[in-house]
Amino acid sequence: SSSSNNNDDDGDDNNNNDSSPSFKRRGVAVGVGEGDQPFWPAEDKNMSFADFEAILRFTERVGFDFVFDLNELYGRNCHFDNTSHCVGEWDTSNVHAFLSAIKDHGFTSHLRGVELGNELTRSNHIDMPTNIKDHLKLASIINQVWPQQSDRPGLFGPSTDICDQTAWDFLNQTKHVMTAFTYHSYPDQGCRNHAADVTNATWLRQNILLHDAHANSSNCIDAWKATAKPAGVNLWVTETNSCYRGGQGQMNGFANGFWYLASLGQYAQSGVSLHGRWSLFGGSFALLTPTAEGIKPTPDYFRAVVYKQTVGQAVLSASVSDPNGPVLVYAHCSQTASGGVTLIALNTANTSYTLQLSPTLLGVEHQDFIFTAAGPNATTIELNGRPLLLTDKGKLPDLSGVTSSSPLVLPAMSHGFVVFPNAQASQCKQHGPNRPETP
Repeated sequence: SSSSNNNDDDGDDNNNNDSSPSFKRRGVAVGVGEGDQPFWPAEDKNMSFADFEAILRFTERVGFDFVFDLNELYGRNCHFDNTSHCVGEWDTSNVHAFLSAIKDHGFTSHLRGVELGNELTRSNHIDMPTNIKDHLKLASIINQVWPQQSDRPGLFGPSTDICDQTAWDFLNQTKHVMTAFTYHSYPDQGCRNHAADVTNATWLRQNILLHDAHANSSNCIDAWKATAKPAGVNLWVTETNSCYRGGQGQMNGFANGFWYLASLGQYAQSGVSLHGRWSLFGGSFALLTPTAEGIKPTPDYFRAVVYKQTVGQAVLSASVSDPNGPVLVYAHCSQTASGGVTLIALNTANTSYTLQLSPTLLGVEHQDFIFTAAGPNATTIELNGRPLLLTDKGKLPDLSGVTSSSPLVLPAMSHGFVVFPNAQASQCKQHGPNRPETP
């Protein structure tokens, strides 16, 4: 999983010549797919500690934060009947040995934390009371391995995709041990009407958070704000995309960017501190996909890079005069200029749209990073009219913006970022340029 974060302020310098260092700060979750497998580890999937060390060293070299997902079903008897229910106690002996080895080898500082399970209550493998008990047990193991609180890696969970009363129950009973409450959301579910949905302004406003048909995101956010946020627990969306399955040109196509940018803007407004777009590598839904010519970035990868170059961690208020119109905007402090402001702007209309902005508030000059394409399912997109393709040497193309002092015109069916470097916003001057966390 790759993630974007609006709260942390440390990060690496930009480097546009490589596929991973172009992010300011980034994270990767490993082992998520195996987190809900009752019979894992199977013989052909066993991970040695040398394998783990290799992954950890890799994430360290490229500057990724590393979260490792632990299997919660090991030792349980899981029956693949209509419910796939698992019975018995979780065998934690391997977990205890694994975490102790991490400490003994001096790897603690490279591990952001551990996450437990993967959507286990939706699959009915276990119920929420059992999930709560397991998280408390894991917290106890972490405390035994790292007696000093300042040394401990974080504890993240429960990786649910059901935001109902069980989310409230989990938060109420675990808020004293959790680093972050984690959940998953795929608001367009099976991608049946993908292009029509994600390019519809009403759907974007209402169906990502307010009426999320998959996870009911707004209820998880409400539960966190009422119970765990006051206790210092963060809220992470560790898996999300417009939908959880789709074909060529859907999650790896141009139209997905409307969902991606609106999702980033809305979750930042809600207080979510990490947005994990699923996934980093492999498949038509990934940010990076293998081809015969090598690894190829998909359109959302380019959008993620520009997001990290332009959008800072502080969230500002923004609105449009027609709340039911085709344009959506979200505002942040700029990533690069003290006092600067960055707008995330989407135009879902089939005609261009001129934004009437206050030069007194934002200044006249703006730097535009606007994405367009030949059609909603296009897998090659353009930035300010330039096709985004890797160079002959496999490097990223020019991702610079276009500076203008003319009125801001959003082309038909476009989305992107607009930086106002001379805005002099007081909220954006306190700490200089912002440096959010992202993978």
